[in-house]
Amino acid sequence: MKASQEKPEALHQKQTLAQAVDAKKNLEERFWIDSNLNKFDELLRLHHSKSVSVFSQIVIDYLGQLANAFSGILYILDNSLEDDSDQDAYTATASYTIQMESIKNKTTHCNDGIIGQAISSQNILKFDNIPARHVRVTFSSIEIESVTVRILPLVFNDQVYGVLEITFITPVLPQYDELLERMVKSLAGMVESMINNALNARLLSEFREQTEVLMAQEEELRQNIDEITATREALSEEKRKLLEKEQKLNKVMAEMMANETDMQSTEQKMREYILEYQKQVKALKAEIKHLKKDE
Repeated sequence: MKASQEKPEALHQKQTLAQAVDAKKNLEERFWIDSNLNKFDELLRLHHSKSVSVFSQIVIDYLGQLANAFSGILYILDNSLEDDSDQDAYTATASYTIQMESIKNKTTHCNDGIIGQAISSQNILKFDNIPARHVRVTFSSIEIESVTVRILPLVFNDQVYGVLEITFITPVLPQYDELLERMVKSLAGMVESMINNALNARLLSEFREQTEVLMAQEEELRQNIDEITATREALSEEKRKLLEKEQKLNKVMAEMMANETDMQSTEQKMREYILEYQKQVKALKAEIKHLKKDE
């Protein structure tokens, strides 16, 4: 009777112990995830001012080493590409254990292959136990039967700012999957900030260039206006001088016309005087002649 009562108690103790062990394990996993996430966030803040290529290489090296990955490629939204397509372009900016020159498709778009599918769906794509013959794996001393691949889009505010492709030659533990999922969320926010900062910097640079061009054009226009103003002032001065000369000329002509009128009047008076004189002389001669006859 006593033995039958001890069995449920022992079973309960075992269950309680197992639950305590699981709780401790879960707590340790949570602490491990949060701790590594905090370190990763600090890494992002420390290097966010670097160029996209340098930043990407630092990030993928850190992720590859932390997750014990075999290889990886990081694609970032590229706003600098002049693409005829209306879709956003994503360019491979860094790789882990892969030569960048060996990447065939360095630029991809939405719905373009597996990477494009992850961009389109904005969901993490998981591929387990892929035969190694379908993946480029190079080892001289061992043979790999299968690999595991994770395609993680960098989503922030419903916009994909990049994609992380990472390959493993061992199964991925759930805590690593969760850590990677949370890390790419932090990474997406930082990449969004960097892209916007780069865009704002480019717009500011273009604005400054346009401002300098406008200022140069304004200075050129001001100089042209000054030249036009100087020309107008010179023309106005010439016009004033011509007007003065015209007025003087008119005055001289008026005086000449007045003098000519006076001369004509004097000439007329002289003619009249001469005629009167001639008449008087003629009359005198006639009277003298008459007197001579009377004598």
